[in-house]
Amino acid sequence: MARVVRALAEAGVAERIRVVIDRPELLDPVAAVSDLREAGRLAVLPAAASPAASVASAFEAEGALEGGRRALVLTADHPLLTPGIVRHFASEAAATGASVAVGLVDEGRVRERFPESKRTFVPIRGMRFTGANMFAFHGAEAARAVRFWQRAEEHRKQPWRLAAAFGATTAALFLARRLDLGQTFTRASRIIGASIAPVLLPFAECAFDVDKPADLELVRQLIEGGRA
Repeated sequence: MARVVRALAEAGVAERIRVVIDRPELLDPVAAVSDLREAGRLAVLPAAASPAASVASAFEAEGALEGGRRALVLTADHPLLTPGIVRHFASEAAATGASVAVGLVDEGRVRERFPESKRTFVPIRGMRFTGANMFAFHGAEAARAVRFWQRAEEHRKQPWRLAAAFGATTAALFLARRLDLGQTFTRASRIIGASIAPVLLPFAECAFDVDKPADLELVRQLIEGGRA
């Protein structure tokens, strides 16, 4: 959490920072959070029942998409995030002109930089990629994507229902790897009702999150060894 908050604060792209968490007391000993709260730059919001619901609730409470505003959403377990990465993503996301921009990292970049890492990659025609846990939302239309995300979350343990949400044809083409990255996002945009664009990031570090003890150990080794 401290690394993510510091990266956001030092990047200079966020007018205000909001942390959504179900146990706010866990933040009390985190100096980076406390300092920004005292400075009035950061506030803590209660978590909802799921990640998508939490984002929707925070957006509504903050008026995050009103008046053409932009909102960045990052997960708190983004251990190798830097201010430079945040600035790059924010700039590239704005340049897409899309209502929603999604950060991605190509498998080849991750394998070359961190061959010992074990990540899950999504195959499509011409490439394999992993998510960067970085999203940008712009304008009122982006709210449709958040609502779709909430519906999709309900089916996260039932893949066939999740695939059905995108339509049988799209699901079949995706699974057969007949769609490239551009075609995938074009179809998703049409189905969701909001323009969604990928942002391919040149930073292999964006492929990391901490979901299990092995992830934490690898990240510690990378940081201590000066490789990140």
